[in-house]
Parts: sequence; structure tokens; C-alpha cells
Amino acid sequence: MTAGVLLYRLEARTVPYPATSPSATSDRLRHTLRRLLDAGPFTVPDLLDASAGPVTA
Repeated sequence: MTAGVLLYRLEARTVPYPATSPSATSDRLRHTLRRLLDAGPFTVPDLLDASAGPVTA
């Protein structure tokens, strides 16, 4: 359910205020959330790991 709410927020853009993240970040997270939802069951840690994005050093 949380992933669905996040995806809705990313798609709607003005619920209840305009998004402040760069569009590239939103696009990456939107793609990741869709992949998680399509893959079947996942855990909250899976969602947190996916939303953290790639680690750069």
C-alpha cells in the first residue's frame, strides 16, 4: 500500500503541494516503485532500499 501511495504522489505532482525533487529523481523512483509492484510481494526494507537509490562513492 505504501508503494502505491508513493507512486500516486509521484504521478499527481500537486497533492497537496508541488513536488520539490528533481524530475530525474522522481522518474527513477517512479520506475523503481512500478518494478517492485509488478514483481509481487516485497517488504518495507525492500521499499526503503529501492527508494535510497544507487550508492555513489
